[in-house]
Amino acid sequence: MERKVDNVVSCVEQVALVIEPKDKEATTMYKQALELLSQALEVWPNANVKFNYLEKLFNSMQPSQSKDPSTALAQGLDVMNKVLEKQPHLFIRNNINQISQVVTYNKHLLVFLFLGFIIIIFWHSCFSYVCIRF
Repeated sequence: MERKVDNVVSCVEQVALVIEPKDKEATTMYKQALELLSQALEVWPNANVKFNYLEKLFNSMQPSQSKDPSTALAQGLDVMNKVLEKQPHLFIRNNINQISQVVTYNKHLLVFLFLGFIIIIFWHSCFSYVCIRF
């Protein structure tokens, strides 16, 4: 049963990473896939979410690939955010070797992640400031 659960969650993860939200319909499907991933992880909190699908997406961020690197980064961060909301320790523990290899060997990813985190921190700071003032 555990393997079937992992397969279902992996399939939903792949769908969320494959959809390229270029138009309204694709964006709706993408959001639904993320919500389905979140719901699947609520139902099966111990499902093994594999990092290799995220790794393939991050590797597609090379300039020679057809997918826009910023879209790939945003999708990867969205999926990682959903997974880390539901199982922060389990995901990292199960995938620590792959995560460290990707960060070590993919300097483009490291730069994109750093910029992404800076933008997220800046946005949260601005949002908190606006909420406090009003």
